[in-house]
Amino acid sequence: MIQSCLSRRTTNRCGLGSRLFSGIAMGAACALAVPAAANDSEQVRQAMEIHEEVWTVDTHVDVPIVMQRPFFNIRERHSQLEHRSQFDIPRMIEGGLDAAFFAVYHPQGPRTVEGRRNAVEQARHQFDLIHQAVRDNSDVLELATEADDAERIRRAGKRAVYIGIENGYVIGRDLDVLHEFFDRGARYVTLAHTRNNDICDSSTDRREHGGLSDFGRLVVREMNKLGMMIDVSHISDDAALQAIDLSRAPVIASHSSAYAIYPHARNMNDHLLRRIAETGGVVQMNMFSPYLIDVETTPERAEALRRWRAEFPGRVTELPVERMKAAVE
Repeated sequence: MIQSCLSRRTTNRCGLGSRLFSGIAMGAACALAVPAAANDSEQVRQAMEIHEEVWTVDTHVDVPIVMQRPFFNIRERHSQLEHRSQFDIPRMIEGGLDAAFFAVYHPQGPRTVEGRRNAVEQARHQFDLIHQAVRDNSDVLELATEADDAERIRRAGKRAVYIGIENGYVIGRDLDVLHEFFDRGARYVTLAHTRNNDICDSSTDRREHGGLSDFGRLVVREMNKLGMMIDVSHISDDAALQAIDLSRAPVIASHSSAYAIYPHARNMNDHLLRRIAETGGVVQMNMFSPYLIDVETTPERAEALRRWRAEFPGRVTELPVERMKAAVE
């Protein structure tokens, strides 16, 4: 994801949502203001100067998934190849990332009492892991829940950890759980993931609710009351447009790409992008290859993936590093 930026000199304004929205827009303006460079090295130099000057935030980091592995230590350097990890403290510091939203995520499961209960418990476990990681690394990390925290934490020489939720499935059908997670630090909810849930339709599933469900409308209103940002990444166009119209605050898309660049159902069309912009919202770009380009598939690659999945069932990201290395080999 492209890190949005907020000038370090302009952080004392408004509340969390509007402050982050304004800052991200300001970062985009900074980038657009850079004149065309004569060569790539000059562009890189200018980009690094801007990067050093601004406050940077990644609004969607999947590290809580990785933190569930017993061998993972966020304090140590890892790699995507060996550990299936894109984030840790050493790389956060080297990359000049001032803040990150750790995403509490659970995949869509059965919409049953048992399924919802399991999703809630899994989310609670991830909240525990995030809070423990912050406590264990309190010399470099600090939990943030308000916009004002960003500058205060930066001045203390630390990195800010905000919390987001990916997939509203993890609140079950209980607004009390939404309140609980807000109290534990969550400041946005991605309403759905790759499948429909009780809140709304997904962009990559069949039409079920026609956008937001009745429960989903209650969720949006309750999030407005709490001061949680509504994240429309992953959800259907109808659901996103309805959320924009219903919400009393701007919405965000924490990790989305543009349909005009690559026609994937997960990406946002121009009309939706304009509606988000017109209402003061923000879109953080998702740089995941399948949402940007055609990923070449060969018979050999397809067969290797099939054997990999057969030998290592479940999510590859949950495998011990030794088994992942064996799978790659």
